[in-house]
Amino acid sequence: MEYQDAYEDTNMDIRQLSEKQETLLVILPIPSAILSIFGSVVIITMAFKSRQKTHWTPYHGLLTGMSICNIIFSVNLAVGSFLYPRETSSRFWAFGNEASCDAIGFFNQFSGPAAMLYQTMLSFYFLLTTRFKYSDSDIARKFETSMHVVCLGWPMLSAYAALYWGFYGERKINMGCWIKIDIPENCGPDGTGEPCKGILYNVVFGATMIFSCLVSMIVNNVRIWAYVRKHVQAHKERLSFARNAYLDATEQSAGTNGSSKKKNAERSPSQGAFQRLEETQKQHQEKLQKLRTQAFLFVGGFLLCNVIAYSLRGREVIVGSGIGLKELPVTTFPFLVLQAMLYPLQGWVNMFVFLRPSYLRLRTSFPSESKLWCFRHAIFGDPEDCSNRANEPVPLKGGTRKVERRTTSQTAKSEEGAITSGNLSAPDSTTESKEGKDSRRSVVDGNDHQADPKESPERSSSIVLMDGSVHTVVSADMDE
Repeated sequence: MEYQDAYEDTNMDIRQLSEKQETLLVILPIPSAILSIFGSVVIITMAFKSRQKTHWTPYHGLLTGMSICNIIFSVNLAVGSFLYPRETSSRFWAFGNEASCDAIGFFNQFSGPAAMLYQTMLSFYFLLTTRFKYSDSDIARKFETSMHVVCLGWPMLSAYAALYWGFYGERKINMGCWIKIDIPENCGPDGTGEPCKGILYNVVFGATMIFSCLVSMIVNNVRIWAYVRKHVQAHKERLSFARNAYLDATEQSAGTNGSSKKKNAERSPSQGAFQRLEETQKQHQEKLQKLRTQAFLFVGGFLLCNVIAYSLRGREVIVGSGIGLKELPVTTFPFLVLQAMLYPLQGWVNMFVFLRPSYLRLRTSFPSESKLWCFRHAIFGDPEDCSNRANEPVPLKGGTRKVERRTTSQTAKSEEGAITSGNLSAPDSTTESKEGKDSRRSVVDGNDHQADPKESPERSSSIVLMDGSVHTVVSADMDE
């Protein structure tokens, strides 16, 4: 690589990177920012469509706020490298001025911390819905307003304070302008010898909040993981105890009254009630595990996009000023490339995490369709294609299954609708209408005629697409 092929001016400001290297660092954030903007727009659109079809939840509110901040941040990172002050910057592509640098610094200080705080509040939301069993209505009434005030209040206040005090300027390895290291100007051993106060300002305006958010997200997810693990284990022990007690009672009844009593006991309502309880407990465990996975994926995506950028920013603060700071872009160039690709990509990663529950349900309910089809319908929910497959039998091992189409009004508040729309929290306590339950009862056997419900146990699952329709998949257990 070509490193120091530039000049040395009167201020000893050495341009360490070659023109090709700087061009690469300028161009790489642009496609990542475009993908992030697209992903954020998809999340916002789906959140508002969910509001029209069902109801607005704190989960959608936090995701919408985070996505708006990610859009601002991605745009800022894409254009920030072009808006350095032309008079003072040694960058090849700089054609801005002090005012443009201040604008980039302001939006960096506002949108970046705001998106991080929304990510942190999202982890608190998952903690409240799992560990403390808060419903969406309780969170909306007690916490949601405060969450938005915290997420927007501190970033806006700190951004205006830094602008008022003139803290914004060009950084050596930060993407775009932000709070300068050399405050006051020419500080450090190569200048006036005065200590650089910019390091303290970086800690106050950036490092403190970044550290607090990271610790909060990690602690919240560890608590969610521990609770779900303990909860699932406790359910398994209780079900095992209940199963053993039922079998003991059955054996005693059979031993006392003969084999006919045993057959009657095996078909008794008690066994059916126990099986329903077991199925309910299993569904509840799966729901908690899905919620835990969703929380971990959001935090994992955040760390993927931000950990390199925060590490480079911390390295710049530690180096401080002088020749070491001027040589920093050369020594960290491979990490600067990763930062340029990953730092603006947060909205794109969030979109995949948000769509994951809907995508998995589509894959399960439409196994004959391609992954691309499921992904496209998880985003757009084409009503024409879905209606064409609404009553189309899908081949299964030992039989077929039939896909029924219902309107959202029948299951607007059902648990399935809440999970597949992205909200994995516990739904409000509502009961499904008798018509909605009866519409699920359609079992098709291997000869494509309707089977007797008493002879074939039923299993059903629902998926919610973006057109507002709910597809219920009902299958007969033909293996038995």
